Amino acid sequence: SLPPGLEKEIGRSFLTLNQVFLGYWMAELLKQEGDADFGVINTGGVRSEVYHGRITVADIYQVMPFNDRLAVFDIEGKDLLAAKRLRYFYFSRGPRIISGKSYRVASLDYLVRINDFPGAKNIQFRNDLLRDKMIERVKADRGFRRFWKR
Repeated sequence: SLPPGLEKEIGRSFLTLNQVFLGYWMAELLKQEGDADFGVINTGGVRSEVYHGRITVADIYQVMPFNDRLAVFDIEGKDLLAAKRLRYFYFSRGPRIISGKSYRVASLDYLVRINDFPGAKNIQFRNDLLRDKMIERVKADRGFRRFWKR
C-alpha cells in the first residue's frame, strides 16, 4: 500500500497519454522551470503512461520514479546538436540550433553527472525535484495541459 496522500486526485485525463507525449511535456516543463532555451530529458527517464481518468500523485511517481533534480547549464550548439543526434532525448521546442552559438539548457542532475552533455558549462544544480514540479503543474492545470506558447 502507498503512503497517505498518494492516491489523492490532482487532475484528470480524457485520454491515455503515452510516454512520448509525457516526455515532450516534461521537456517543456524543464524549459519553463529552468528559464532556458531548451528542456531536455532522456527517454529512459519516462517510465509509465498516464491512463484515461483520474490522475493521482501515485501516477506521477510511476511516470517519474527517480529523485532527479533540475540542472541548468550553458552548452555550445555543436555539442547540443551532437546530443540531439543520439535520439535518446526528448527536446522541448526552442530556437534553431546553430553550431557556433551558446544555449541555456534545463535538464536533470543525473544526466549532467553521468556526462551526457559533454561541454556543459556554468552548471547550476537546483534543489527542485522534477517530480515535485510535475505534481505542481498537473495540480495547477488539473491535468497534463499544453501550458507553453505555440
